[in-house]
Amino acid sequence: MPLRISNDEGVRFNDYGNSTYHFSSPTQGPTQGRNTLHITTDASAGTVTSRAWDFEDGNTSTEQNPVHTYTAPGTYTVNLSAGNGGGSGSRVRTDYITVTEPVVIPGYNNIFVKVANDAGAKYNAFGNNTYNIRFEGINRGLNALHISTDPVQNFGQVTVSEDQSSTFYATDSGGKGYEDEIIVMVAVNGTIPNDFRLHITADGYTWTPNPLRNRAPSLDNVTYQSASLNETFTKEDFIYGPQIWKPTGNEVDYPLYAGQDMSDAENTFHLMFVDLNTGVLRPNEALINRGAVRINYTFENLKSFAAFSVYGYCRNSNNGDDMIAWTNALTSDKAMSGYSVIGETVLPVGAFTAEPQSGTAPLAVTFTDTSTGCPTAWLWDFGDGGTSTEQHPVHTYTTPGNYTVTFSVDGDISVVTKPDYIWVTPVLLGDANEDGRVNQADTLLVLQEVVGIREKPVAGTDRFRKTDVNQNGAIEVGDALFIAQYNVGLRDIWFGVL
Repeated sequence: MPLRISNDEGVRFNDYGNSTYHFSSPTQGPTQGRNTLHITTDASAGTVTSRAWDFEDGNTSTEQNPVHTYTAPGTYTVNLSAGNGGGSGSRVRTDYITVTEPVVIPGYNNIFVKVANDAGAKYNAFGNNTYNIRFEGINRGLNALHISTDPVQNFGQVTVSEDQSSTFYATDSGGKGYEDEIIVMVAVNGTIPNDFRLHITADGYTWTPNPLRNRAPSLDNVTYQSASLNETFTKEDFIYGPQIWKPTGNEVDYPLYAGQDMSDAENTFHLMFVDLNTGVLRPNEALINRGAVRINYTFENLKSFAAFSVYGYCRNSNNGDDMIAWTNALTSDKAMSGYSVIGETVLPVGAFTAEPQSGTAPLAVTFTDTSTGCPTAWLWDFGDGGTSTEQHPVHTYTTPGNYTVTFSVDGDISVVTKPDYIWVTPVLLGDANEDGRVNQADTLLVLQEVVGIREKPVAGTDRFRKTDVNQNGAIEVGDALFIAQYNVGLRDIWFGVL
């Protein structure tokens, strides 16, 4: 899972290049925050000329200010070694980096949730930068707040869209006629790609919450905000999940989108909450968007499915103070409304590499899938009768020859064929001195054998086969010429002309 205590690029380590050094404390915050971690040195004489970072996850760096991303949960010790002509030393921070996985929301109701906004919660009533979801009971808070593609239709509708960029509205139909703040919940299905982005902008009205319970603000006291939110969110902001439900007062798994199969516990989502910094008002033609909150979204690299829900916060209500107790309904016993987005369909495109591509039998070759589009099934045909369904197989060729490799992903959606891709020779042709390499020393040895300074190899031996590269049954100057041409890239491993 991704690092939860870093900025989007990973943990940034800073070494300011002085000859003595110590680690300063990291910029602290919640483990799900986007804090930048600084490791610094204190200012003293001398200049560091060499340094080595050990991040304890198998990775190192010699950069002065590296950025490192941890990909597995755990607690990591960081070691910085540095030195110059006058000596060297090191400093260790034990258990300095903590990487956590997303967590399932701790309950259906009466819970505190963090928002993903850089600025945190607008109404931080409890001092912990969270909102309290506190529904009044079963089926309560499911009638007043809706999602609509048109603010005129304030009871909303269920929308499933393929548009990666579009608009919907948070609308109100409740008796009290307002919510002081709208929070949007975004649920993304499955594994979120590292290059995922969600840009959200919002506009609507703001006001100072009325100190009287269940009293909508006077229209004289509301202010339209044309950009109450303008922020981009990433994979790291989805700190809740994996799970299949959203919080309500119903004390059971409540769907994230209309029509969800709640019996499929494996089809999970990751969630985040976003404070839109604006509230919703009872429909009024005199107001922009009739008092609704307009929400614009743009997805980048959404590969699966995303569902939006809206939640309403009220400072002083008949239900209580400082609580989220309203959301859009997603079951058929209520006026359902919701907005979901089907991710862009990207067909996989097969591609692969192999290492080594040539050598002597038996030759073990590692094949690496480099396909795009996230294929989930692979089929390799190695050209010698061998096959594999692994993503990154290792195959051993036992018989000399040139082999065509065919690779297909997700059935036959994409098929790649590389003719004569793997070359396997019986011996290392051209290695006349049998040192395991082919170079100009072999050229010189063959010339010496031709003029009689060295003894020629006996016919039928491996050394003879290595030397007789033009394969005419004799050791002659042509073999030396071929080896020389091979060494400058004019011939292949079979000593054919390139």
